[in-house]
Amino acid sequence: MSIFMNKLILFIFYGVEKFVKTICNFRPRYTSISTKSKNTKIIRLLLHRNLFQWLSVLVLLLIYMSINPLNHTYAAERSVRVGVYQNAPKVFLNESGQVVGFFIDLLEEIAKNEGWSLTFHFCEWETCLVALQAGEIDIMPDVAYSPERDELYDFHHIPAGESWSRVYTNSQVVINRIDQINGQTVAVLNGSIQQTELEQTIRNNGFDVSIVTAQSLEEVFQLVAEGSASIAVVNHFFGEYTYQDFGLVRTPVIFNATTLYYATTQGTNQDILNAIDANLSTWRNDPDSIYFSLMSRWLGKSDQDEWFKYLTWASFGIAILLFLSGGWVLLLRKQVKDRTRHLEIANQKLSEKEEGYRLISTVTSDYMFSSKVDSAGKLTLNWIAGAFEAITGYTLEEYIAQGGWRTTVHPDDYTLDDQDLERLRSNQPIISEIRTITKNGQITWARVYAHPVWSDERNELVGIYGAVQDITDRKLAEEKIRQQTMRAEALVHTAANINSRLDLDDVLSSICEETARALAVPAVALYMLDKVHHTNSIVADYGLPAVIRESSLQIPLSAYPPEFSPILDAPIILQDITTVSDLPNKELFQSLAFRTIVAVKMVNKDTYIGSLSIFSIGEVRQFSNDEILLLEGLSNQAAQAITNARLFENIERQLKHIESLHTIDTAIVNSMDVRLALKVIAEEIINRLGVDAVDILLYKPASISLESAVSQGFRTSEMQKRIFSLGQGYAGHIASTLKQRIILDLPAEKDELNPMRQFSGEDFISYFGTPLQAKGQLIGVLEIFNRTQLDPDQEWLNFLETLAGQAAIAIESIKSFEELQISNTKLIMAYDATIEGWSRAMDLRDEETEGHTQRVTQLTIRLARKMGISEEQIVHIRRGGLLHDMGKLGIPDRILHKPDKLTEEEWVIMQKHPTYAYKMLSSIEYLRPALDIPYCHHEKWDGTGYPRKLKGEEIPLAARIFSVVDVWDALTSDRPYRLAWDRKRVLDYIEQNSGTYFDPQIVKVFLQEMGEMTSFHLS
Repeated sequence: MSIFMNKLILFIFYGVEKFVKTICNFRPRYTSISTKSKNTKIIRLLLHRNLFQWLSVLVLLLIYMSINPLNHTYAAERSVRVGVYQNAPKVFLNESGQVVGFFIDLLEEIAKNEGWSLTFHFCEWETCLVALQAGEIDIMPDVAYSPERDELYDFHHIPAGESWSRVYTNSQVVINRIDQINGQTVAVLNGSIQQTELEQTIRNNGFDVSIVTAQSLEEVFQLVAEGSASIAVVNHFFGEYTYQDFGLVRTPVIFNATTLYYATTQGTNQDILNAIDANLSTWRNDPDSIYFSLMSRWLGKSDQDEWFKYLTWASFGIAILLFLSGGWVLLLRKQVKDRTRHLEIANQKLSEKEEGYRLISTVTSDYMFSSKVDSAGKLTLNWIAGAFEAITGYTLEEYIAQGGWRTTVHPDDYTLDDQDLERLRSNQPIISEIRTITKNGQITWARVYAHPVWSDERNELVGIYGAVQDITDRKLAEEKIRQQTMRAEALVHTAANINSRLDLDDVLSSICEETARALAVPAVALYMLDKVHHTNSIVADYGLPAVIRESSLQIPLSAYPPEFSPILDAPIILQDITTVSDLPNKELFQSLAFRTIVAVKMVNKDTYIGSLSIFSIGEVRQFSNDEILLLEGLSNQAAQAITNARLFENIERQLKHIESLHTIDTAIVNSMDVRLALKVIAEEIINRLGVDAVDILLYKPASISLESAVSQGFRTSEMQKRIFSLGQGYAGHIASTLKQRIILDLPAEKDELNPMRQFSGEDFISYFGTPLQAKGQLIGVLEIFNRTQLDPDQEWLNFLETLAGQAAIAIESIKSFEELQISNTKLIMAYDATIEGWSRAMDLRDEETEGHTQRVTQLTIRLARKMGISEEQIVHIRRGGLLHDMGKLGIPDRILHKPDKLTEEEWVIMQKHPTYAYKMLSSIEYLRPALDIPYCHHEKWDGTGYPRKLKGEEIPLAARIFSVVDVWDALTSDRPYRLAWDRKRVLDYIEQNSGTYFDPQIVKVFLQEMGEMTSFHLS
C-alpha cells in the first residue's frame, strides 16, 4: 500500500506540475534546504521545486506524510567549523541573516550524506584565511587554488567549481582590452587570487597601475562607485550578482581562469577532503545530480518574474481540483512523455552550460569558438565570440569564405597544427602556441586552448570548442629578452676570451673569431689606424681571402667617402655594396660576391684606433638593431683588449730592454775583452731591435780611421773586416760629422757615399748608423743593416741610441775601470728611473690610486731604516715598493676598475696579481732581490693572506713592513667606494689588527714613527 501510494502521489504531482507550467510557460528553478533526513525519491524531488510548486502540492505532501511518515535517521555527527565571508552568490549572509550560497548548499548536501554538523563563523576574507591557517576553523569554502596557497592549506582533488576574473568600471571609464588598464587606479580584494594575478599581469606588461586593496568585495565595488578607484577586478560570480546594485559597468575584459575548492588547515581534516572528493566524483558525472541543480540555481541565470507569486493560490486550487476530479490518470501518460522530453532538453542545455564553464575556466582568452565535425571529418565553425575581428582583421564571413583556421596558420607551423588536430582526434585537449597571419599580412602569435567534444556512441570527435589568446606582445618581449641575453652572453664570453690573452696577435685573431661566432657571419676584418701615415690596414681577419688582406694595406683615410668614413660615430651600414660608389676595393669585393658590410669604429679614450667590420657573402643580409648593438659592444671590448695587450706588450718590451741592458752590463763588468763585450752588444741589438746585421767599428786615433771590431749577421766575408778613413763611406761620414745617418731605402739612394757596391750578395734595404762617443770623444761607429724596409718608431730609435751608448760604454770601460764604475752607476740609475717610470705608468693606469706607489715606498724606507736594515737591503726594498703592484698589469680593466664589490670569481682573479708580478720579474736577475714585496705584501701574520698563505716570520721582513704602510695609505686615501678615514681611525685599525694581519713588532715601530711625525704628510 505504501509503495502504491508513493507512486500515486508522484503521478499526481507530475500532472500538477505539467499543468502549471503549461499555463504559465514557466521554467522551474531550484532552491536549497539543508536537512539531515535520508528519504525516498519523492522527498528529493520536492526539494528541487520552486515555491509556487511547494504550495500547489502541500495537500499532497500532507496526505503522503499521513500515509508514509518520514523516518529520520541520524548518524553519529561530527562538528565542522566553516568560515564564511561575503561573496554572493557563492558564499554570503542573506537579508535574513542566513548563511546561503552555492558552496554552502553544496557543503550542506555533503554534510547530510556524511552525518556532519556544520557551524558557521563569519569573518572578512583575509581574516578567514588566517583563522584557517591557525586551525581556528576547519574548512573554508570558495578558495582558488594556487601553488602559494598549496604551501599553506590542504585542498581536495576534484574542483568544486570554476571561476574567472572580470573587470568592472564606473560609467566614465571605457575598458575593452586588458592594456587599457594602464594608467588607471584598480580596486581589488586584499589577499585574493585576483590581487596576485593582477600584480603579475602588471609586471609582465610593464603597466603603470595603482592598486587599492579592500577588505571585502562590497568595499571593492564601493571604492569604484564613489570614485576612489576607476576599475574593480573581482570574481565574475560576485560581479554579475551585484555590479548593477553599485551602478557599475561590466566590461568584456576577463582573465585569470581559476579552479575553486574547499580548503582545510594543513595536515588536518583529510577525512573531510576525502569525503568531498567522493561526493563530487559521483555528482559531477551525473547531469541530474544535486551538484548541477545547485549550480543552475546559484550560478546560472534566473528568469522568474515577480508576477509568478500571484499564481500560487491559483495553482493550489487547480491542484486540489485536479486531485478531486481524478484526472491524474489521464495526465499520467502524457506527463511521462513530456517528462522524458524535458529531461533530454535539460541534459542537452546542462551539457552545453558545463562545456561553457569548462571552457572559460580553462583559459584567459581574446576570443572563443565552437566548431563541429561532420561525418566526413570536415570542421565547420558554429560560432565565434570576443575580439576576433580586432585580432585577425577578418569578419566572420571573410574568415569562413577564405577557408577558416588552416588558411591563417603560418606555413612553417603546419606540422604543429597537424599534430594538434591529431591529438584532438584522439580525445586529448591541446594547449598550443602557434603563428598566424592576419588579414593585412602581419604575423602574430596565438595561444590556442582547444577541447574535443567526443561522441561515446560513435567513439569519435564530433566537435571542438576552445579559445584563442593573442600573445604577440609576450612573444615579442620574450624575443627581445632573448636577444638581450644573447648579446650579454656573447659580450661576457668574448670579454673572458680576449681578456685572458695578452699577446696582441692572439687578441686580434680572437676578436675576429668571437665576432664571427656571435653574429654568425662568414667574414670579419679588424682595421687598425697608422697614426703616422693616417692610413687603415687590416691587421687581423676571419674568413677573408688573402687577396683582400693584401689589397687592404695602408688605405688612406681620405680615400673613404665622407658619408662612410671609418671615423664616424654612427655604425656604417652598406646594405648592398653593388649600389655603393667610391668604395675602396669595391671591384675586388664585388668579384668575390661580398654584398653587405657593417663597420663600427673602435676608440680608446675618445680617440679612433681602428674599426671592426663584418661581411655577408653571396646574399644581402639585413642586420637587426640588436645585432648592430652587439657589434658595437664587441668593438668596445676589442678596443679595451687591444689597449691592454699593447700596454702589456710595451711593458714586456721594456722589460726585455732592461734585460738586454743588464746582459750588456754583465758582459762589460765581467770581461776586459772589448771584442767579447761588443759581441754581446751586437747580439742584443739583433735580438731586441729585430734587425739582420750589425757592424761595430772602432776609431783608431793613430791612423785616423775606423776598423771593424765586431760584425754579426753578414753573409759575405768582405763585411767582416772593413776599414774606413774619416769621411769615407757612410761610416766615415758619420765619424767625421758625429751625426746619425738613417736610410730606409738603400737601393733608391743616389748619394755618392752609397756603399751598395760593397754590399753585393747581402740584399740590404735599410741602413742606420750612429757615432759612438764617450766624454765627448769619438770612440767608433755602430752600423745596423736590414734586408727589408724598416719603419721604426721613436721608442725603437731611443733604444738604439741607448744600445749605442752601451757600446760606447763597453769600449771605454776597457780603457778605464774607474770610468766603468761611473757608467755602471748611471746604468743603475737608468734602471731605477725605468722602474719609477713603470710605477708611474701603473699609477696612471689606475687613476684612483695615483701617487700611491711613491708614498708607500718612501714610508717603507723610513720604517726600514728605523728598524736598522742595511742600506744595501733598502735599495732592494725601494725597488720592490715601486714594483709592488706590477702584477695588476695582468688583471683585466673590468675587474681592476670595477666600482662595486668584486664577485667571488673576480676576487680569485684579483688575488693572482702577486703571482703575476713574480712571474714577470723573477726572470730578471737584477730584480730578484726586490721580489719580496711584490710577491708577499698581501700575506697576513695569521696565515690568512694570499697568494701562499704564509704565516708569521715565514713572511719576508720587507713584505711585513710594506703591508702595514700599504694599508695605512689605502685607508687614508679617498676611493670611489668610500672616503678616506681620519688618521686616528686608521691607527686604531692597525693597532687592533696587530698579531692577526700585521707583525706586532712592526706595528709598534710604525705607531712610534707616526707619533714622532707630528706634521708628516705622505703627499
